[in-house]
Parts: sequence; structure tokens; C-alpha cells
Amino acid sequence: MKNVLGNWEVAPVYIYQTGSLVTPQSEIDSNLNGDSASDRVFFNPAGDPAIGSPTRALRNTAGQTVAYLATNPGAGYVSAPLGTLPNAGRNLLHLNPINDVDVTLAKRFTFGERYRMEFAARAFNVLNHPQYTGGYLNDVLFQAFPPNSAGGALARASFDPASTSFQKWDQVFSSNSRTLTLSLKLSF
Repeated sequence: MKNVLGNWEVAPVYIYQTGSLVTPQSEIDSNLNGDSASDRVFFNPAGDPAIGSPTRALRNTAGQTVAYLATNPGAGYVSAPLGTLPNAGRNLLHLNPINDVDVTLAKRFTFGERYRMEFAARAFNVLNHPQYTGGYLNDVLFQAFPPNSAGGALARASFDPASTSFQKWDQVFSSNSRTLTLSLKLSF
């Protein structure tokens, strides 16, 4: 009777974490200092921080570039073209927060004095609501993409104001759908 009705364990876990901070980038070496890292962008304090904009070159009659114009003047972030010194700081954008419920259900059986068996089911994101975060729900690691992969290019584009996927995290990151892990442990 003890093995049937007793020795159950239910362990729910609720996690809430604000979204990670990321830096919008122009995807080019704007300041021409020769490093391989993308440079930051221009921040327009009068613009909408949810909107990004590319720029276009303004040329004189000789065909030389004399200035750049943001194609959307209402954008909060503007991609910095070559030869410019962008003014935006670091960590200006928030990725989506983590709002997660995990549940573990375990049942233990004993056989005599020396033998025990435990069966456990662990459901991660048990409510299965989409959570497009830059990392994993149950880990502090940022989601890594291989440098030259399609996923890596798409992730980089989501930080670029000139991209159509700027700040569209649901187009870049995994939804972290529900996963279930089953385990069986024997002790003797």
C-alpha cells in the first residue's frame, strides 16, 4: 500500500527573469578602426525606440558622399554608415523576459530493505507559452549561433536597425517549447 499511495513528490518551479540587455549594432565597421566587431548605432532621442532605420548617402554634384540621411526620421535607432562615429551606448535593448513554470513529478518504490526505484517526469515550460529569449529558460547561457550560420546571421540582423528583423525576437530565437524528460533510477 505504501508503494502505491505514498512516496510521491511534486516539485513546481516558477521562474521570472527580466530580458537580457543587448546592444544594437550597425553590422559594419562604422568608425573605420579596422576591428572585426560591428560598431554601435546612432540613437535618436526624439524617435520611437521600437523602430530602426537604415541610412542613405547624400552626394554632391561631383558624386562624393557629403552626409547621410536616416530613411525614417522617426526611428529611435539608426544604422551608422562607414566613416561615422555613432553615439549610442551599450545594452540599450531588452530581449523578452523569461516567465516559466516547470514541474517535476516523481514516484519512489522500495523493494525490501536494499532496493529502491524512482521514476520521474520533468516538464519544462509546462504551460507551453512561447518565450523568445536570447538564451535558455533554465540556464544562464546566451543562445550561441555558429558565426557563419543562417541562425547567426539572423540573430545579428535582429540587432541591426537597418534590418527588417530589428527587435523581432520571435523571428530569431527559439520559442523554448515544452519539453518532457523521463527518468528511471535504480538503487541497490
